[in-house]
Amino acid sequence: MDDGLLSAIKADRFDHVQRIVKRGDTDLTATNKFESTYLHYAVFYSSTNVVSLLIQEAPSIVDAVDHALISPLHIACEKGRSEVVEILMQAGSKAASFVDKYEYRPRDCATRFSHAVVISVLDRYKTVSK
Repeated sequence: MDDGLLSAIKADRFDHVQRIVKRGDTDLTATNKFESTYLHYAVFYSSTNVVSLLIQEAPSIVDAVDHALISPLHIACEKGRSEVVEILMQAGSKAASFVDKYEYRPRDCATRFSHAVVISVLDRYKTVSK
């Protein structure tokens, strides 16, 4: 993974992320030792602009899972990031049915933390509930 891109994502520096991505010499599908992608980090740390840019430039990462089978959608649901959930679902994410190693689906993560808005977004996409 490119340390500069990862730092820019963690700092939510869209301008830096955009510059690095547009340069075209960074593999946006790269993973770290935990198999997390840049999108996993962006969903956790960054604005919707960063998330959207990464999906636009590397759509295959929308459903990437890490070593614990956690997808970007799991993270967005757990963190209550309804706008990010919307972006992921609009991008065609199928991860709503993914079960992580802790036996949680993304909806379970949202329910566990009482993120009602996230649950309503998932409901609009008729996601798996149990």
